[in-house]
Amino acid sequence: MSAALSYGLNTLLIFFESAIFLICVSAFFHPRKGRGRIILFYPVIAASQCLTVAVSANVPLLKFVALLALMTAWSVFCFDTTIPGSLFPVILCEAYLSLGDIAVQSLLALLFGEAAQTIFSTPESFYFVSFISKIIELFGALIICFWAKRHYSGDQMSTLEWSRVIIFPASIMVVSAYL
Repeated sequence: MSAALSYGLNTLLIFFESAIFLICVSAFFHPRKGRGRIILFYPVIAASQCLTVAVSANVPLLKFVALLALMTAWSVFCFDTTIPGSLFPVILCEAYLSLGDIAVQSLLALLFGEAAQTIFSTPESFYFVSFISKIIELFGALIICFWAKRHYSGDQMSTLEWSRVIIFPASIMVVSAYL
């Protein structure tokens, strides 16, 4: 596989993750100036995620922290929320994406045993599994979005309440970074 194709597929995976991020955050908050602003800035959000991942790719914890800061900033910019209020959906989304990837890999290992290692031996099969994982995560994010819109209102919680809610997804994210 050529380096350009690999870079393009990695970029496409990040665009999927950016869409999942926007779906997750939109489940909790209303757009600041309508959905048009989100659609307009979607390529910018995805490109900034690509740049952040490229710069911090070798240090997983730095990558998570940088993505959290970036996605929190984008949440505050695009949605009617505050920094403490945006942390929960951002951390939840990052934890969800990490756990989704790990769950698909674990499921493959469970189904195929040691043969699962051969699935990841070629770049083509790795990207195939990665895209299947992202599609499953996208549908899961849509389900979470529909559920959260009916059961949640982001403007009802104080900063202290947001801090309490953040603890669980943050701990999942830190643990998954070290797996």
